[in-house]
Amino acid sequence: MGQKKDTKSSRREIPRSAAKTKLSRQEYEAKMAELHVELVNLQFWVKHTGARVIVIFEGRDAAGWQGRRDQAAH
Repeated sequence: MGQKKDTKSSRREIPRSAAKTKLSRQEYEAKMAELHVELVNLQFWVKHTGARVIVIFEGRDAAGWQGRRDQAAH
């Protein structure tokens, strides 16, 4: 009969050390500037095309979940 495919070997492995690597302040600021440009480009595209887009930002802020929910509601 058919053999079971090993799904673990086909998954991309991320080294544990990569998750713990911290960016320098300069690298962080450069990456944030790059991402900001992409976000602004997305905004212009959405306005131009009239597309409807949902953007989900992951992460936590100092306000926590409750603060984010209240901010989105107002």
